[in-house]
Amino acid sequence: MNRKPYVSFSKPEQPDSAALTDWWKTLEDNPGGRACLRRSRSPDEAALCPSYHNLLRQLRAAGYAVGPRQAQKLAAVAGLAAHLKQRDPKTPLPKLPLAKQMATPAKEQDKSRVSGLRFRRLLEKQEAEDLYLPLMRVVKMLDGNCNLFDLARSVFWWNDRTRRQWASQYYETAPNED
Repeated sequence: MNRKPYVSFSKPEQPDSAALTDWWKTLEDNPGGRACLRRSRSPDEAALCPSYHNLLRQLRAAGYAVGPRQAQKLAAVAGLAAHLKQRDPKTPLPKLPLAKQMATPAKEQDKSRVSGLRFRRLLEKQEAEDLYLPLMRVVKMLDGNCNLFDLARSVFWWNDRTRRQWASQYYETAPNED
């Protein structure tokens, strides 16, 4: 019996990550679809947008198994990804992990872009769905310039391991956080 793989977004070169990238790039030509996702205040609202269903359809067409639980996480990924800014095609998205991006000071600043308090509140969230609005704010604080794959992987696989990884990355990078 041939089992379908599950979406993981674990590596940018994997087909599921490539499908995410291709879908994300199409949002540039679909301002209405992008706006629908950006107005969403929860994964449930994002799941009502046709653009989300385009991503879901692409992944299923590529042979990925996306059940109801994964579909809800995918809706969160789609809604948050819509807030990432499209850049010049020659300028790739950042490769730095999201937690390190949060800890890195803005130019000529000595504080993390995301405060230690806000970061700890993110780590307290138990469910990926609870991360939606706080992460939307973080993406805006980072000017929409985030690592798409790390964002997707973190939201999709939000658990104790992800929280520990984020804590390690953030506090290794944060200049003045206790």
